[in-house]
Amino acid sequence: MILIDKPKIADGAFRAYLFRVARNMAFHQWKRRIKQNEFSLSEDLPADENTPDDAMIMDERNQTLHRCLNGIAPQYREALWLIYGMELSYDQTARIMGCNRKRVDNLLVKGKKALRTELEKEGITNANI
Repeated sequence: MILIDKPKIADGAFRAYLFRVARNMAFHQWKRRIKQNEFSLSEDLPADENTPDDAMIMDERNQTLHRCLNGIAPQYREALWLIYGMELSYDQTARIMGCNRKRVDNLLVKGKKALRTELEKEGITNANI
């Protein structure tokens, strides 16, 4: 990619360039997975216990969760998704997002708070986030 595009990279900024490329690639992969609806709570339940009512409830929960996630800041959403959706470590998430581990922790705390607020707007007050 570097040999083909030949981007102008300032001296000492190559590492930052690599992080940005990795972050963008992770973001594009995340978008593809959302389109495939891979972030689904209904996959966690065994198939034999799912009744049509249970499936409908899970679909409604998924839609509400996605709506609430889309209502929070993109940085919060990205941190929450990488940690809980993709099950990455704090260090991996920090590398992808181009920040330090403490920043990821702060984003998660604020993201959970924002998500809880959005869920409360939807009428969900007992969310365990």
